Amino acid sequence: MKKEDLENLCLRCGICCHKKVVGPEGLFFIHPTAKCEHLDENNSCLVYEERTCLRIEQMVSQDGVLPSHCPYTRLRPGYLPGRMVTEGEFEEWLSELQQIKKRIEEGMNLLRQAKRNGLDYPL
Repeated sequence: MKKEDLENLCLRCGICCHKKVVGPEGLFFIHPTAKCEHLDENNSCLVYEERTCLRIEQMVSQDGVLPSHCPYTRLRPGYLPGRMVTEGEFEEWLSELQQIKKRIEEGMNLLRQAKRNGLDYPL
């Protein structure tokens, strides 16, 4: 597909440029309002030619980046779209992820401490 034809598929919704978090089973949750700083009020990228984010081809190859209504998702059979959530749902997932990260860090600290004390696997 030519680049021009590929570009013409875009709905200009800007949702692919919204913030995302990865939830359980690798599902992406898309924030409803937090978007890239380079999107203008018409959802056009102000730095499109020089952008450093994912290109269309990369977005299509990675599940969860695009919303279900995006025409690009039809370019890859079996594409698993991201899910647009409310701000509350997004913040809830983010909070859960931060708690998980904290528990992992605590566990890693215990393992390091056990190793310093000569134990390979703490009980």
